[in-house]
Amino acid sequence: METLPVLSALVHIPVVRSLLAGVLPGLALRLLLLALPALLGRLVRWAGAASEAEVDFRATTLCFNFQVMARCRGRTAADSGEYWYYACLAWILELLLEVLV
Repeated sequence: METLPVLSALVHIPVVRSLLAGVLPGLALRLLLLALPALLGRLVRWAGAASEAEVDFRATTLCFNFQVMARCRGRTAADSGEYWYYACLAWILELLLEVLV
Protein backbone atom coordinates (compact mmCIF):
# COMPACT_ATOMS: atom_id res chain seq x y z
CA MET A 1 0.00 0.00 0.00
CA GLU A 2 2.97 2.27 0.39
CA THR A 3 3.46 2.30 -3.38
CA LEU A 4 0.17 4.13 -3.94
CA PRO A 5 0.82 7.89 -3.77
CA VAL A 6 -2.53 8.65 -2.11
CA LEU A 7 -2.12 6.10 0.67
CA SER A 8 1.63 6.39 1.27
CA ALA A 9 1.24 9.28 3.72
CA LEU A 10 -1.63 7.59 5.55
CA VAL A 11 0.14 4.26 5.95
CA HIS A 12 2.92 5.85 7.99
CA ILE A 13 0.45 6.99 10.68
CA PRO A 14 0.43 4.24 13.35
CA VAL A 15 -3.31 4.44 14.08
CA VAL A 16 -4.27 4.21 10.41
CA ARG A 17 -1.78 1.39 9.84
CA SER A 18 -3.30 -0.57 12.72
CA LEU A 19 -6.84 0.00 11.47
CA LEU A 20 -5.91 -1.09 7.95
CA ALA A 21 -4.12 -4.17 9.25
CA GLY A 22 -7.15 -5.07 11.36
CA VAL A 23 -9.93 -4.30 8.88
CA LEU A 24 -8.57 -5.24 5.43
CA PRO A 25 -8.09 -9.00 6.00
CA GLY A 26 -11.62 -9.37 7.37
CA LEU A 27 -13.03 -7.30 4.54
CA ALA A 28 -11.18 -9.39 1.96
CA LEU A 29 -12.52 -12.59 3.53
CA ARG A 30 -16.08 -11.25 3.53
CA LEU A 31 -15.79 -10.28 -0.13
CA LEU A 32 -14.45 -13.73 -0.97
CA LEU A 33 -17.31 -15.42 0.88
CA LEU A 34 -19.77 -13.11 -0.87
CA ALA A 35 -18.47 -13.96 -4.34
CA LEU A 36 -17.79 -17.66 -3.69
CA PRO A 37 -21.32 -19.06 -4.25
CA ALA A 38 -21.72 -17.28 -7.59
CA LEU A 39 -18.26 -18.36 -8.72
CA LEU A 40 -18.81 -21.97 -7.69
CA GLY A 41 -22.25 -21.98 -9.33
CA ARG A 42 -20.70 -20.91 -12.62
CA LEU A 43 -17.96 -23.52 -12.28
CA VAL A 44 -20.52 -26.26 -11.57
CA ARG A 45 -22.53 -25.18 -14.63
CA TRP A 46 -19.35 -25.17 -16.69
CA ALA A 47 -18.50 -28.65 -15.38
CA GLY A 48 -21.75 -29.95 -16.90
CA ALA A 49 -24.44 -29.97 -14.24
CA ALA A 50 -27.69 -31.35 -15.63
CA SER A 51 -30.16 -29.06 -13.85
CA GLU A 52 -30.44 -25.92 -11.74
CA ALA A 53 -31.15 -28.08 -8.68
CA GLU A 54 -27.86 -29.90 -9.20
CA VAL A 55 -26.04 -26.57 -9.64
CA ASP A 56 -27.54 -25.22 -6.41
CA PHE A 57 -26.87 -28.41 -4.47
CA ARG A 58 -23.26 -28.79 -5.57
CA ALA A 59 -22.46 -25.08 -5.17
CA THR A 60 -24.00 -25.04 -1.69
CA THR A 61 -22.14 -28.19 -0.71
CA LEU A 62 -18.84 -26.78 -1.98
CA CYS A 63 -19.40 -23.48 -0.15
CA PHE A 64 -20.18 -25.30 3.07
CA ASN A 65 -17.11 -27.52 2.71
CA PHE A 66 -14.97 -24.47 1.99
CA GLN A 67 -16.22 -22.65 5.09
CA VAL A 68 -15.75 -25.67 7.35
CA MET A 69 -12.27 -26.41 6.07
CA ALA A 70 -11.25 -22.75 6.10
CA ARG A 71 -12.26 -22.55 9.76
CA CYS A 72 -10.56 -25.81 10.72
CA ARG A 73 -7.40 -25.26 8.72
CA GLY A 74 -7.33 -21.56 9.52
CA ARG A 75 -7.55 -22.17 13.26
CA THR A 76 -4.90 -24.87 13.33
CA ALA A 77 -2.60 -23.02 10.96
CA ALA A 78 -3.05 -19.58 12.49
CA ASP A 79 -0.26 -20.35 14.93
CA SER A 80 2.07 -21.46 12.19
CA GLY A 81 2.14 -18.17 10.29
CA GLU A 82 2.69 -18.43 6.59
CA TYR A 83 1.35 -21.98 6.33
CA TRP A 84 -2.22 -20.63 6.55
CA TYR A 85 -1.96 -18.94 3.16
CA TYR A 86 -0.67 -22.09 1.50
CA ALA A 87 -3.32 -24.22 3.19
CA CYS A 88 -6.12 -21.96 1.94
CA LEU A 89 -4.64 -21.87 -1.54
CA ALA A 90 -4.37 -25.65 -1.58
CA TRP A 91 -7.98 -26.01 -0.40
CA ILE A 92 -9.26 -23.63 -3.09
CA LEU A 93 -7.37 -25.62 -5.71
CA GLU A 94 -8.86 -28.86 -4.33
CA LEU A 95 -12.34 -27.36 -4.59
CA LEU A 96 -11.76 -26.27 -8.17
CA LEU A 97 -10.47 -29.71 -9.11
CA GLU A 98 -13.48 -31.32 -7.43
CA VAL A 99 -15.83 -29.12 -9.44
CA LEU A 100 -14.08 -29.70 -12.72
CA VAL A 101 -13.72 -33.47 -12.37
